[in-house]
Amino acid sequence: MVSSKCVLLLSIVWCVGTLGQFFQDDVFVDVEDYAEQCETVAKENEIFLVHYRAFLPDGTEFFSSYDLPHPVVLLPENTQTEIKGLRKGIVGMCVGEVRSITVPAYLGYGDQEHITKKGIKIPANSELVYQVRLLFTNDADQLGDAFDAIDNNRDGYLDRQEIRYQLAILEGEAAATDMGFGEEDANEKLVELMFTNNDKDQDGRLSRSEYLGVLYRDGEL
Repeated sequence: MVSSKCVLLLSIVWCVGTLGQFFQDDVFVDVEDYAEQCETVAKENEIFLVHYRAFLPDGTEFFSSYDLPHPVVLLPENTQTEIKGLRKGIVGMCVGEVRSITVPAYLGYGDQEHITKKGIKIPANSELVYQVRLLFTNDADQLGDAFDAIDNNRDGYLDRQEIRYQLAILEGEAAATDMGFGEEDANEKLVELMFTNNDKDQDGRLSRSEYLGVLYRDGEL
């Protein structure tokens, strides 16, 4: 059931699961597909697990997380302006929802020309258009607390068994299913994915900084 509740905050109106098109902090949002059930809503200080495509106004695609082996995690402390603009449009999304998010130039690359890793030129003063599916969201502060809670031997690192315990707590199986894993081995594949992507020194355990990277840090365009 789609909620019809709208919130008025600091003279900016934003609606959760109601109007199909609206502005949110100078970012234009067009809801393309609503979640069947809106049980989890993305909030500002949270980690967002997403799949997204990025386009220029003429429709040229310059980035797609679907080309990567895994979704992208957007961290709240990211300093990239274009990621901040994208995050502004994700706030208020339900897990499972799909949005088209148009970011103004000043929240994108501004007056600087940018060349992507694919060699695509993003002209100065370009709006950026993102098509985003929210897969999972979690509170960043809670993740820091979770590290301490599941570091059972208090050695400042997490091993695979401790990570398995965390996934059981966070119902990682549901998130893994969204990522295309089968239900039977969902948690185990998530464990291996986390270590493959975040165990930077390959010592078989995750430090606090590696853990807070959760799956994959922000996609590089």
